[in-house]
Amino acid sequence: METPPPIQGPVDPDGWDPAERLWDDEALREPCSQFQAMRFVCSQQATHCFWVPGRPGPAGSKTFMPSRYKDGSIVTKAMASGKPMVIGNYVDCGGKKTSDWRHNVAIFGRMVHGATDLLEGPLGCMIVFYQCRPQDHFRSGRFAGQLKPKAPDLPTGKPDIVKLARSTEDALTGIVWKDDKFVVTEYLAKRFGPEPGARIIVWPYG
Repeated sequence: METPPPIQGPVDPDGWDPAERLWDDEALREPCSQFQAMRFVCSQQATHCFWVPGRPGPAGSKTFMPSRYKDGSIVTKAMASGKPMVIGNYVDCGGKKTSDWRHNVAIFGRMVHGATDLLEGPLGCMIVFYQCRPQDHFRSGRFAGQLKPKAPDLPTGKPDIVKLARSTEDALTGIVWKDDKFVVTEYLAKRFGPEPGARIIVWPYG
């Protein structure tokens, strides 16, 4: 049974107000005006624009797991050349963090898309991943809660943004779109925010 999603307020944690279809970036200290403009344009074209709470998990490396018989021996199949070919599947080793994230993305994607046909044809997608700032970015004492002057504006550490996108795209397959091969334009970003999660924006072309 799926875990019910947490209730979000009228303004999502990344500052998006669904009624106004606008962002309030004051609390997020957005350093890039070009990004603000691109995000706005994408959201105005969007058929899907939703917030997914939770800590984004990256797709892990792919490991080949051979199929085995009950006695433990590996399943093989004879090729035309006569050489044996090992039968098996590639397994994503992202772990529980990644599986939990995909679960969240699937739940919220299903809530937004509903029971309508899966999207096909050329699609655009924008995903903005948010993570909380570490405590050492903030001052202490009577200035507690204020950012240090040298605190970075943007997160440059792990996880890798491409791996985050890969796990998120996989979670949307069969939920929002039929296959992620239909995504022909994609914008990705990592930002600091008041809570971890992701803003996902999808729009069809034509």
